Amino acid sequence: MGDNGREYYAISWDCDWSKASQWVKDNVIAQLPPRPSEIHNPWISPTDREASQAWKSRKAIASDVEEFLLGTDERPTIDGYLGKPPEIWADYASYDWVALCQLWGTMMDLPKGMPMFTHDIQQYRNQLGVRETELPKQAEGQHNALADARHCKVLLEFLEQQ
Repeated sequence: MGDNGREYYAISWDCDWSKASQWVKDNVIAQLPPRPSEIHNPWISPTDREASQAWKSRKAIASDVEEFLLGTDERPTIDGYLGKPPEIWADYASYDWVALCQLWGTMMDLPKGMPMFTHDIQQYRNQLGVRETELPKQAEGQHNALADARHCKVLLEFLEQQ
């Protein structure tokens, strides 16, 4: 989710879902829309048919994320970056950041202008001396990537007011 309200959501069809832990199966995979191969089922709703378009290859996701974060046209060079580098925030970000970077291969393969780190909301909260119990609670959609991203924005805005 960008500061400007833009959002991006995709699901990789290239990963081996059989290797997922039971927790991931119960809390993440169970919320995913049907795979494109399942949309011909007459019981699939039009909303689910539309949501199933989020399934993409890792290569397509990498391209989409690069465009989403860095843009594609008229990026002036500023201090070695193509335009202003994006500032990326996440909640408990370490593992997710590694997985995101692996879309391109290694850290050295990141697109020009992509930061090589992410800011972590929990570290920021800890530095500010805010207890976790004081943070706004996520009302719905826990472990849905887009709902979680929207809540990260809420958390960051809350912490910036402290």
